[in-house]
Amino acid sequence: INLYSLSFELPEGSRRYQFGFVQLSSDDYRQQEYTLGLAQSIGWATLYFVQNLSTEVIGPDEALQSWYSDLALELKYKSSGLWLLSKSIFSAERTVQLQFTQSLADRMILGAGLKRDEYEDISWSLGSSYRVSDAFYLLSSWQHEPPRLGVGADFRLGKIGLLYAVRTHSRLDPTHALDLSYRW
Repeated sequence: INLYSLSFELPEGSRRYQFGFVQLSSDDYRQQEYTLGLAQSIGWATLYFVQNLSTEVIGPDEALQSWYSDLALELKYKSSGLWLLSKSIFSAERTVQLQFTQSLADRMILGAGLKRDEYEDISWSLGSSYRVSDAFYLLSSWQHEPPRLGVGADFRLGKIGLLYAVRTHSRLDPTHALDLSYRW
């Protein structure tokens, strides 16, 4: 799988504008995903809108295309955060997620989430981030269905960040993630 992304943020007083584009494709290019995200923050609230296009080649001159939209609201106040997300908001496959985070003792952040999928099934997840130093964080997560354990490390040197994480899966091989970031 090939993944390319570009994102940036424009601060303007108490407001922040965020833009992002992601392109995901399989190695044979039969399936591709394009995502365009927009967000606006005012004070402690951020509203996100994401438009997705999924393309799957099914024949020499034939492809299926699916458009779907996601909408999210994030509220942050002092050491707490609340996140409400609805994926595929205009379709029968709509999912709804609710997540809550809380900072503890200036070193640890704990999070919990609930998700209701298009089949009305509910799953839950837990996560944590522990600050070892200003430049090094340990990460962990657990997902209820399908059962998945995740561990990782986040390194920060000034404005540059490097994150590595691995997640297990009950039926698939582990997933590895490597993220290189730069904060303007």
